[in-house]
Amino acid sequence: MKRFLPILLIVFVLCGCGNNNNPSNEVEYTKLQDNLDIHCYNSATLNPIFAENNANAQLSWICFEPLLKTSNDGSITTALARGYFISENGLEWTVPLENEVKWHDGTLFTAKDVVATCNEILKNENCIYYYNLSNVKKVVAVDDATVKFVLNAPQSGFANLLEFPIVKQEYVNKTDDFLMIGTGPFKYEKTENKNIIFKANNEWWGNKKPYIKTVTAKILPDKDTAIYSFNAKVIDVISSSIKDWSKYPSEAKNVAEYSTGDFFYLKLNMITPALGNFYIRCAVAQAIDKEAIKDMAMLSYGVVTDTVINPMWKFHNKDSYKLSFNPAQAKQLVLDNGEEEINLRIIVNEESEIKTKTATQIKSNLISVGINAEVSVLGFDDYKEAYYSGDYDLAVCEINYSPEMISKAVIGNSDEANNLFNQLQNCSIDEDKKEIFIKLQDLTCKNMEIIPLFFDTGMLLFNDNVLSGLSPTRNNIYNDIHLWKLK
Repeated sequence: MKRFLPILLIVFVLCGCGNNNNPSNEVEYTKLQDNLDIHCYNSATLNPIFAENNANAQLSWICFEPLLKTSNDGSITTALARGYFISENGLEWTVPLENEVKWHDGTLFTAKDVVATCNEILKNENCIYYYNLSNVKKVVAVDDATVKFVLNAPQSGFANLLEFPIVKQEYVNKTDDFLMIGTGPFKYEKTENKNIIFKANNEWWGNKKPYIKTVTAKILPDKDTAIYSFNAKVIDVISSSIKDWSKYPSEAKNVAEYSTGDFFYLKLNMITPALGNFYIRCAVAQAIDKEAIKDMAMLSYGVVTDTVINPMWKFHNKDSYKLSFNPAQAKQLVLDNGEEEINLRIIVNEESEIKTKTATQIKSNLISVGINAEVSVLGFDDYKEAYYSGDYDLAVCEINYSPEMISKAVIGNSDEANNLFNQLQNCSIDEDKKEIFIKLQDLTCKNMEIIPLFFDTGMLLFNDNVLSGLSPTRNNIYNDIHLWKLK
């Protein structure tokens, strides 16, 4: 028997610092607004399957659409798909499609377009969406309005991976002669003077037509030029991270934040004699002032966490076992359990200013509770060699989670952790998933082989020309662009 998991279309608006999504700012819109200026880079093709950089991958969402979308809390919302069925063994995912969706050239969108897109992605291991389908054995069109994905192994988060642009069947393998014919709220009009111009698709199948009349993507040579163009108000929006924050003017205040999945944590070397003592590990955890790290290394952006799951995500458990900042308790644990002087070496990759600042703050915190600490700032190759050879006591690490919201790398390799991870892959109901996510959070906190620090956030900066409607996600900074409003 197959289980149908219906998905309701919900619009999430994520408001960051300075985001003008206040109802008091709303005005009556009786006609299409003017032009929105964005950017992309020089590229050999505009085919999203062969996107060469993130800006061009994001550009595709102006006119192309995915099957499903993942919101910032990990929830699934519908796009070209209406939901999905999962077989009892978890290996077959049957996806019914929206009816009467038309491509911008007026032809009907069908399951054959989905199959062709997936097969082209699977042919190209360098495709940015290859991981999304890496567990797929085959994709078949059951009929014109239904697609079936057959997996090699159960994968509970597979729905979160069905967010890639669907391309029309006859164009999936085109590059230099590719035509940007999508199904989305804006359609390609022309390219002139290094500008790619899209106009509102007034025949879009979606439930609300765009407020904006045209979107112009300026073709720029590089990221520095894009930053300069934003600062000069040549383009209206730009995505950024805290790593580039110093390149923007101090008065830049219009920001819509979104979850990126970048997780920063401290890895403890369990072979180090002192760290083999559970109470000393507890002392290290309670000595670290994560809010101070956030303020110093992240300029107050990001999300502090005590577990391996982002507190913004739906599977986070606020009641998980945790050790919060408590320097007095940490100092007492060191006094009670430190039989001799404790010296710890913290390694960090010199290429990350965020991580070097994090290591510096951790060093200061540890010294304040009676643990001697030194920081070794290493080049990337030396850092990798030290990490994999075990030549460290503490290592400042970063990993980017997939949209499935967990990485096996951070939960350890114990039998219990492996068993929970395997159980998770066989879950299809959120209530069952959450129960296992809670156990994984508790297990990693109690084992104390890593100390969670914080999750980074992405930032979509926008100038005063943009009034409201921004709801960026990690996969699509132009999410729900049909709802954006201009002054």
